[in-house]
Amino acid sequence: MHDVNTKYSFFAVAAEGTERFLEKELLVFGASEIKVQRAGVSFLGTLEVGYRACLWSFVATRVLLKLNEFTYQKEHLFDDIFAHARAFAWHEHMQVEHTFVTSCSSVIPDINVHYATLKLKDALCDAFMAHINKRPSVDKDFYNIKIHLHIEPERCIIYFDLCGQSLHMRGYRQNATQAPLRETLAAAILYQIKWPTQYLNNPDLALVDLFCGSGTFLIEAALMALDIAPQFLRKHFCLLYWVHHQKDVWNKLQEEITERRRLREIFRNNQELCLLGFDLDSSAIAMAQKNIARAGLSSYIRVGCQDFALFHKNLNYALLVSNLPYGVRVHSDEMMGHLYSRLGAYLKTEKPVDTAYLLVHDKSMASHLHLRATKENSFYNGALNCYLLTYPLRTSTPKHQASELSKDSSFQKTDVAKRQPAYSQPAVMFLNRLQKNIKRLQPWLKKQEKLDCYRVYDADIPEYNAAVDVFGSYILIQEYAAPKEIDEHQAKIRVQDMSRVVQDVFSVKHYQVIVKQRRKQQRFNQYQKTAHEQQFFVVKENQAQFLINLNDYIDCGLFLDHRLIRQKITSLVKNKHFLNLFCYTGSASVCAALGGAQSTTSVDMSATYLDWAYRNFELNRIELKRNPDKHQFIQMDCFAFLSQRPFHLYDVILLDPPTFSNSKRMNDTLDIARDHPFLLEQCLRFLKPQGVIIFSNHLKKFKLDNTLETKLKIKIEDTTAHTIDFDFKKEKHVHHSFLIQRS
Repeated sequence: MHDVNTKYSFFAVAAEGTERFLEKELLVFGASEIKVQRAGVSFLGTLEVGYRACLWSFVATRVLLKLNEFTYQKEHLFDDIFAHARAFAWHEHMQVEHTFVTSCSSVIPDINVHYATLKLKDALCDAFMAHINKRPSVDKDFYNIKIHLHIEPERCIIYFDLCGQSLHMRGYRQNATQAPLRETLAAAILYQIKWPTQYLNNPDLALVDLFCGSGTFLIEAALMALDIAPQFLRKHFCLLYWVHHQKDVWNKLQEEITERRRLREIFRNNQELCLLGFDLDSSAIAMAQKNIARAGLSSYIRVGCQDFALFHKNLNYALLVSNLPYGVRVHSDEMMGHLYSRLGAYLKTEKPVDTAYLLVHDKSMASHLHLRATKENSFYNGALNCYLLTYPLRTSTPKHQASELSKDSSFQKTDVAKRQPAYSQPAVMFLNRLQKNIKRLQPWLKKQEKLDCYRVYDADIPEYNAAVDVFGSYILIQEYAAPKEIDEHQAKIRVQDMSRVVQDVFSVKHYQVIVKQRRKQQRFNQYQKTAHEQQFFVVKENQAQFLINLNDYIDCGLFLDHRLIRQKITSLVKNKHFLNLFCYTGSASVCAALGGAQSTTSVDMSATYLDWAYRNFELNRIELKRNPDKHQFIQMDCFAFLSQRPFHLYDVILLDPPTFSNSKRMNDTLDIARDHPFLLEQCLRFLKPQGVIIFSNHLKKFKLDNTLETKLKIKIEDTTAHTIDFDFKKEKHVHHSFLIQRS
């Protein structure tokens, strides 16, 4: 059965040293069971996840879909390859009319991979002859399908190569300079220096390449900054010829590429992207200009033919990233040493940028720079080992960068009045209150260990009835539904005001501001999906990290107001058993695991949220496979779970139900005001004698049944005031929380 929800096993190939960046990309794409290996990353996901990796991964060179695997005997390797490939149902994956090619890789030295490739090809053709008495044609240059065999100790894996040609071949570079820099390596280095994040948080950031060659660094940086898929020019993918290709999913992703680029182009009117490149080789500059034009980026990137020492442009905030000449680009070690010496003196004297990132292929030559590198990272450009060296040049931070909201947030302080003078009077009120709140939060934020998600505004002004939350580099505006007597047009103007002010105050782009309307949910739809963009990103909260999705669901994956509840759980669970009921995306379970819990059990009816919880565990590198019983994810109605006979007792139970929900157990609905006595009574059956229950809910007018202590023989402590953090102090009833123990 192959449908949109079917999960497949993939392997994304990447150069050594870049796997960690690919892992982060795959998390964002929605992959699960991600495992970093040498020169690649294995993962599970739907075809949409695999397709998204083909289109949007900047560092993967191939995306392979697993078709079959088998064990072999070492002395019969080639016979076993032929036998298993001959028995495989190839007609279920390709049509005989399509041309194909085979390839092979091996982790075992001295294996004749060329012969293995031929055995795979012959077996495939024989299988078709046996099935329909007709064989597909081999075409090494213009193939429709590529089948790849990977040989490991004791097993072989057969893959369908979804891409065909390597993904480093973006399509914008027809020719290259001598000693070219692979596009995938350039992208990995840009990830290493945090270019995408730094640019999002600091739109005035410039990127300079003083040895730009054919412009690879600059083009990849532009694609990242402008949210352009690295494969936007590519037309041929082998996945288009797979029998189970999902055309509707593919077309949707193609439309998404167009739409995301269109939105960036609209925003281009408000923000200039500064990418500058220079090279002394006029032919290299001519080539760079052609490549930039093919990529459609001529209005964003400026290149010129000049010596690096002539660059004196005064840039307030800039990074330098360059692939320094080596080998064929410089004719002798003496010339190269002289070049490096000149460059080092120039950087030390002129300090044209804040930080210089220099890629070198001979570390001994870097000594001629006479600069001290603070960091060194190893990469491979093809088969050639190379090193990225980091040189901070400016000790002082530019004025417009001088203040941050917190240690992990780099939103700029700006003179909003100068940038946007045409605010309405009510909008100015909102602006002033927002800036006042940010100033009030700064001392508290500086005390946080690692925190880049918090609330900055909550309906402080009646005219602007919304909450404003920071999630890393994104801002979420949650508009509370306006009363019917409020004019709809006026309400829309208020939302536009808030979005505009937030963009200016935080110096973020329009697509970094997400606007939602909070309203009382209708029955059964409180966790309903609202979009299908699958845009996940990561935020930090103390020692934990969480996947956030601001677009696809009513809630984003993390209740910010429960921050102190999660901290409380972390402090309680060391060497104890933890049960999380109505677990949602498992954030509390993650904190319990990080806090040293002996086991965690997460229960929820939603497969979507349990998968999200599983990925949150993977994100935090919590071991799941070695001992699967230690951290369990159970898809079940919590009423059904609590109604069964307890096979295991828990030291700490978190009961955090929605205000209402669909449930077979309670007359088709859960009403927390009505049903909390029953839930607590059932939880006690699963609680150890000295255990504790943490009970919380978001019903503003919640009243705890005052007979429970007597009826259930328990002691209840109202901990609400102690579980509302500084950024939520204004709203005293944002949630209710209780600590419950047996009396």
